[in-house]
Amino acid sequence: MRIATRFMLILLATALIPVLLVAWISVERAKTSIIRVVGEHFSEIADTKADALALLLQERIRETRRLASHDSVIEALRTANAAYGPQPMERIEAIDRAWVEQQGRTAVAERLLAAPLSLQFKHYQKQEVAQIGEIFLTDRYGATQATTKRLSDYYQADEDWWSIPVKQGRNGLFIDDRGMDESLNALAVGISLPVMDGETVIGVLKINYRIDKILDILTAKDHQARYLVSLHRAGGEVVVDPMADQGAVAPPLTDVPIRVEGRGWVTGTRGDRAVIVGYSRVAIPIHSRISLPGAVKGVSGERWEPASWFVYVEQPREKALAEVVLFQRLTLIVALFTIFIAAVIALAVARSISKPIQRLKEGTERIAAGDLDHRVGTWATDEIGDLSRAFDAMSQRLQHVMASRTALQQEVAARRELERRLALSNRELQEFAYVISHDLQEPLRMITSYLKLIEKRYQGALDVDADEFIDFAVDGAERMSTMIDGLLQYSRVETQGAPFQSMELSSAVSNALANLKVQIDESGAAIEIGALPRVMVDPMQITRLLQNLLSNAIKFHGSEPIKVSINAERQGSEWVISVKDNGIGISVEDSSRVFVVFQRLHTHQEYPGTGIGLAVCKRIVERHGGRIWLKSAAEEGSEFLFTLPIGEK
Repeated sequence: MRIATRFMLILLATALIPVLLVAWISVERAKTSIIRVVGEHFSEIADTKADALALLLQERIRETRRLASHDSVIEALRTANAAYGPQPMERIEAIDRAWVEQQGRTAVAERLLAAPLSLQFKHYQKQEVAQIGEIFLTDRYGATQATTKRLSDYYQADEDWWSIPVKQGRNGLFIDDRGMDESLNALAVGISLPVMDGETVIGVLKINYRIDKILDILTAKDHQARYLVSLHRAGGEVVVDPMADQGAVAPPLTDVPIRVEGRGWVTGTRGDRAVIVGYSRVAIPIHSRISLPGAVKGVSGERWEPASWFVYVEQPREKALAEVVLFQRLTLIVALFTIFIAAVIALAVARSISKPIQRLKEGTERIAAGDLDHRVGTWATDEIGDLSRAFDAMSQRLQHVMASRTALQQEVAARRELERRLALSNRELQEFAYVISHDLQEPLRMITSYLKLIEKRYQGALDVDADEFIDFAVDGAERMSTMIDGLLQYSRVETQGAPFQSMELSSAVSNALANLKVQIDESGAAIEIGALPRVMVDPMQITRLLQNLLSNAIKFHGSEPIKVSINAERQGSEWVISVKDNGIGISVEDSSRVFVVFQRLHTHQEYPGTGIGLAVCKRIVERHGGRIWLKSAAEEGSEFLFTLPIGEK
């Protein structure tokens, strides 16, 4: 038999319901009448105060919007947003990590506090010190660009006050619940609005305002006041409670059918106390529709109440129903005897279920202590039996989960060790390539010198085959020396690169052309140079990159006069630089091989070279944060394209 059935039999057996029915009807009718009168009165009071709070919020929103639309704020955000490179989040996250580790005492934080816009905000804060607290300004990525206080973190995009206005666009708005403002040393509410540049959100501005005027509105009472007033969110959590030192979190109302919109009154429970509550919503409608109903705080249908606040005017039920209390006590005395009889019968029934409950309690304590092999093993057919079997199933599932977790931790540890070894191997491989290419030069130079000496001394003295073998050996040694030089240059792209600096790309082109002057004059190549940008680069490496591409364009020419063009085009957050020629071209199937070290498409007799030039080009471009690729077809010329980030790296 189920537990609910047992207790029902207990109550029916003691005849409690027939005894109390008449008294309950009389008391409830009196309660209903009194509660309705009190509730309607409180609802009218709450509506008046809610209207006053709505006007106050509208004024604060207008003040915030006026500052958000100021020219200095918009211009500062334009500059900040334009200064990012192609991967802004990596830069922001790096600053944020350093910021958090050093508790906001980095050089970036100091510059931020001393920035002109931060100083303007502080001046504005001092002028309005009676009502304005902390002010924050972020860019479109959530990075702080101006503030009146030292922040604990630099990145704000994970905060609701930032993300909600950005999602909603021009009509976006977010109002915090009350919190302590360090600048004011008082409670405040924060209002956040998007900063717009035309129809584009370029940042978010947040201003904290004191809640003193909110308290004044809430605490204004008439001479017959016997009620308490507070400000709550729609879920019942307290925002401002003037009677609880402005900051205590009162228990929420339970079992309260509060309407989402409008005003009214309810009865409910706050903690262990029954109360009568008149309420009214603090609503500020926005004309345009919200595209994501329910996605942000305060959305209801097509109206947006940005604070989602309710004014609660409440009174304990016992005060409102004092006249009914005496009758309740008399009824209670009459019912005590009946309750006593019911308690005796309930005790007997309770004993019948206490044993399995005790067993369930002991079993759950053992499971909670970590004994996942234990099973409660209660075979009762009521709710206690169902619950014990559910605990047994839960402990079995936990065993599987713990085993899976251990295996996952071991796999993670193994992968981290592999990543560490791979990083170490890469460093050692780079050092090995440098050492090998550097140390092989000396014995190779000796071999080449002696081979040339033999060639000079014994040429003609031996037979034709010997002279040919010596020529092959000298040529092979010289080509090996050239390849080692190339490998050494390839390994030094990362290790011996110079710091980046701003320069005109046309200057690098001029340097490359000067280095290739003899080759250009001999070939009669025509070089056409378009408009080129100013970029942040390693001057020596970018010159070498252009020189290699130009040299290849001249070397691999066709039968027509050589024509080479250099142009630049902006695409998003990067420059695309192209070097195009009318030479012999490269087939599509070979286009993926040209950037691999020592990969050649022609013999040394056809075109001299080591096959490392384009690999070095690829390494240089990647060091600058770009990429390089080829557009070509056989006998149709080649176009090499590479990218460089716009702005500082």
